[in-house]
Order: sequence, then C-alpha cells, then structure tokens
Amino acid sequence: MSHTEQIKAFVKKYYYYLGINKQQEITRLSFEIAKRERIDYTKVAEGLPKPPVRFSEIKNYLVRRRYPSFTKTGQGFKPSFFRCYDRSKTEGRCYFETAVQTQKPVY
Repeated sequence: MSHTEQIKAFVKKYYYYLGINKQQEITRLSFEIAKRERIDYTKVAEGLPKPPVRFSEIKNYLVRRRYPSFTKTGQGFKPSFFRCYDRSKTEGRCYFETAVQTQKPVY
C-alpha cells in the first residue's frame, strides 16, 4: 500500500463523518506536510485534532503547519473563489484569476 493510499485510509477511517471533498483536502495537506518535512504521515496524524471535530479546525491546523511562513509573519491566508474581471470592455471577454486574500489569523 502506497503512502497516499495509507493516508486516504486513515482519513476515511477517522473522519468518516466528513464529505469526500473534505477528506481529500485533509489527505492532500497531510501528504504535502509529510513530504515537505520528510516524515511519515503518522507523525502528521498525531497532531491532528481528534474526531469528532469540525473540518475548519482540522484545516486551520493543517494550513498553519503546511505554510509556516504565514504564521511567522502574523498573516493568515484565506483562499477564495476565482473572480471574473473584464480586462477589455470592447472585447467583452471575461478573464479569471485566483483571488487569495491575506488576513490576520483568528485563534
């Protein structure tokens, strides 16, 4: 069983009450943290909030651990949806860009 499959199985077992998309996000962030820190995913799992817990708490923990530079600078990070803007009113085209906002972390 690969590391990714092990992480998926862990998340599915302990966070069964969350939807598939939220489980995938936990899996992805856990995998990225383990790879970045060069540790086994079980070390990442040890720090996760114990179920049952709200998804927002799990994600906040994982994002802070995945992107420590935001925590060090005192900034939070709040990804938002794509926004559409019209770069050229004469052409009438819609261009998409990601809208990432920085904010003070809420603890």
